[in-house]
Amino acid sequence: CERDMSLTVILGLQGRSFSSDIFTSPASYYFDAEWAISNPKNSESETLLQYDGRDDSIDLDISGLNGLDLTGNGAVEFLRISAVSDLDTTYVFTAYSPNGNTCEADLDVFQAVGSYDYYESFVFFDIDDFSGNCDLTNVGAIEVSLFSNDALD
Repeated sequence: CERDMSLTVILGLQGRSFSSDIFTSPASYYFDAEWAISNPKNSESETLLQYDGRDDSIDLDISGLNGLDLTGNGAVEFLRISAVSDLDTTYVFTAYSPNGNTCEADLDVFQAVGSYDYYESFVFFDIDDFSGNCDLTNVGAIEVSLFSNDALD
């Protein structure tokens, strides 16, 4: 599945660097890729990771996932991601039905202090945490957004 991403800088000091990158991982790693974000101190930004089919565009295609069933025909209870952050942060997941209706779920990720084990990076949230009027059995696009108002990595 292709993903598109954008980084919008809202506020930042001249000469400071912001980044949002997808890194591929060797076959021996747990995941095929990693989304890495970096923002400087005294800044604000919003990053967006978008899954909406293979279109090579950040323009949202609400039919791009061809009616993906996020519920797995009613069998899915939780969604799981691996996330590590140097600050407490909230990921916002937005699901779009092909008719334009949306559902949203917030996922709080707490600051990793010191070294951590890979398995400690997993964060689960209940599929029922999505609120709104989309049809989770018919999803055309998914976006994950992250707002930062500090030196988030």
